[in-house]
Amino acid sequence: MNRSLAIGLGLFLALIITSLALAQAPDFTGTWAGPLVREAGTVGLEITMARDGANWKATMKMRLPGGEPTPTVEDLKIVGNEISFGTVINGTLVKITGKFDGDKLTGSTEAFRGDTKAGGATFTLTRGGQMPAVQPAQGGGGQMADPNFDPKVEHPAYRKGGPKVLFDEAHNNFHTASGRYKPFADLITNDGYQITPNKQKFSPETLRGFDILVISNALGAERMGLPEASNPAFSDAECDAVREWVKGGGALLLIADHAPMGAAIVSDRIAEPFMQGTNSFTHGFTFAGHPICAAVALANLDAFEHEGVLENVRANESHFRQMLESLRDIPIVGDVRGAGYFHAIELVKNPETKETFSDEESETLLRGFLSGALYRRGLICRADDRGDPVVQLSPPLIAGPEQFDEIESVLRPVLTEASERMHLR
Repeated sequence: MNRSLAIGLGLFLALIITSLALAQAPDFTGTWAGPLVREAGTVGLEITMARDGANWKATMKMRLPGGEPTPTVEDLKIVGNEISFGTVINGTLVKITGKFDGDKLTGSTEAFRGDTKAGGATFTLTRGGQMPAVQPAQGGGGQMADPNFDPKVEHPAYRKGGPKVLFDEAHNNFHTASGRYKPFADLITNDGYQITPNKQKFSPETLRGFDILVISNALGAERMGLPEASNPAFSDAECDAVREWVKGGGALLLIADHAPMGAAIVSDRIAEPFMQGTNSFTHGFTFAGHPICAAVALANLDAFEHEGVLENVRANESHFRQMLESLRDIPIVGDVRGAGYFHAIELVKNPETKETFSDEESETLLRGFLSGALYRRGLICRADDRGDPVVQLSPPLIAGPEQFDEIESVLRPVLTEASERMHLR
């Protein structure tokens, strides 16, 4: 009896101690979400933590340009306020480590293909937060914030009490103060402006007290490919609120893409049949004839003529082609093709047979390495895999041999490293 009592008492005390330990342990339960900043651009990461008795369990979700995969969390370890685990995404091993600090979870990821490191990223997640909107894949390297941009301002315009800036992030904006427009946001912050990200629809109350409103590429839906993408990004009430706010002295910085001008150019031989009698060629261009865009187009054509732009291309296109042809000694370069100042370098798995890369290998090569590596070295081009994987180059039409040498000084080391990463010799 005494022995049974002792065993029961021991179990009771062990249960109490375990309960106390659990009660005193840090509580990481909940969903942690936010941006995952990669070389190829910012995507979303979400980690959900839950108790499994005395242990922890976790699930994860990512928001990528191509969808929202939910890879399996493996080898989860939590020591104090530090977390680590692994997962496999498209055949790539990803190791994730982080540290909890209040309602923040910050850390980094490392991706490996075999024994070779294929990339890395950093993340800052918030308990109860949300993954950022991500622009869907358009078949090429996406836009990304310059990781090497220095936002320091030696002589700030405002030492204190600078203008209050409301940065819109409530309308499916894929340019945000913490994402692709972070360099801009950091720069004006260091210049004394006071930035507040906006997560609410526009109203007199939302806008009250702010001096400047920044709206960059607002969208009618979270993804461009959705049917709702053609919907207006703003309601009539929001437009009215912004209009009245501007009338009251507010300053609006509206950022959108391009001045579109639609047209078709054909030779006289092709056009001639449509110029006879009542013949006609029925067609239409959505972006044709807008007065502002027409003025921009005419000014552009004047510059081409008066500044000898096309003459410069004709004089130097052979130098551009020769520079690109000189890269054929790099194993990953399978072909060079193009005309004028628009060329592409085809990337191949086997330089002898011209075997191309698989979809997974292209993803790792183009978006996991090349896009970011070329951009960080100062070369803006497009890594595209809508057909065969290529690097598309279209230098400014005023460029010449000096700029071609600079382009070559970036392409050669980056493509050489790409060959090594893909185990080409």
